[in-house]
Amino acid sequence: AERLREAHAGLKIVAARDGYFGPDEYADVAEEICAASPRITFVGITSPKKEEVIEFFRRAGLKGAFVGVGGSFDVVSGRIPRAPLWMQRARLEWLFRMMQEPGRLLRRYAVGNMRFMRLLWREARAPRREENW
Repeated sequence: AERLREAHAGLKIVAARDGYFGPDEYADVAEEICAASPRITFVGITSPKKEEVIEFFRRAGLKGAFVGVGGSFDVVSGRIPRAPLWMQRARLEWLFRMMQEPGRLLRRYAVGNMRFMRLLWREARAPRREENW
């Protein structure tokens, strides 16, 4: 949170906490968020837990926008390095991350991306229907 405040003058961070909590603590975290009354809540935990947590918060009646940012806070805080500038410009930051954490990301990228590509291929080949709006 401090790094973000330093980098962005005027940024108002009303609360911050780590993402290490289980389903039995969701209600407590929801109460903390409710007490802070943020307009935007950034959820910096991995998928699919991030989506599960956001869904819980929504069903608990929390207001405002929820944005899932995955491990972005680790990068912003400097805990995990960003890719070299040439890789960022070439849009290869994902490759740099995979080289840094192959055990965690190789399966996600290989399986998840192949599943996505298969769905794209199926959609591209599907017969088109004329929609009347």
